[in-house]
Amino acid sequence: MFLSFWTPISRSGARKPNSTWLSIAIHHAKVAEAHRYASFATPGPNGVTVTQLKRQNTLKRLWWCCIIRDRILPLGVRRSIQITRAHFDFDANSTLCAADLADEVDRSKVYNPDTKRALIDILGQLIDLCVLLTDMLVLVYPLDDTPGWGKMMRPDEMERVRDGKVALRRWYKGATLKFPMFGGGSSARTSNNMASEAGTRRGGREYHHDSVILYTNLMYMYYQYVLLPIFFFFHN
Repeated sequence: MFLSFWTPISRSGARKPNSTWLSIAIHHAKVAEAHRYASFATPGPNGVTVTQLKRQNTLKRLWWCCIIRDRILPLGVRRSIQITRAHFDFDANSTLCAADLADEVDRSKVYNPDTKRALIDILGQLIDLCVLLTDMLVLVYPLDDTPGWGKMMRPDEMERVRDGKVALRRWYKGATLKFPMFGGGSSARTSNNMASEAGTRRGGREYHHDSVILYTNLMYMYYQYVLLPIFFFFHN
């Protein structure tokens, strides 16, 4: 997975190595049956065992790491996603949530528990965005590598675009209520004041930790990345 962040310095190097490494990571995750994590908590004669729950949790984390990377990479390099709805039922399977990462809160040697909880909340918000991007990125960067813009769209595709726009706006509205953006300027100062109030309501200054500010702004950068092609090329 980490190798998907690597890009050769020389142009004579391998083509699209980051996508290739991601493809390998997804393949190995499937071999481990990570995409079937829900089935590993099926109650037996004695109920669900601790071993089953631990295995399910590990596989669930692995699979959602693949999904997150499979959404963020196409945003940066304009390529199609590899995990579509044909490969995984997003509606029938629960997403990675705070409860799945509860054991991480008190284990960090870098962050205090409250900051760790804030980072987990941001991750949950990012995962919600990644699920929304599943349909939108298939339209913008189709699986056949033909750009989504400049072609005649079918009525059902236009409806999907409209629904996607509405869903993205709804996500953004909900996200900014929980995690206002940080930065300079008058509008950002207003956001910072909102963030201060939101942080106070949640219990504190951990929502002003540098890492929280970094990942909050990074999350909104991903949101803006997908807005550009969607709202520019599919503006009807």
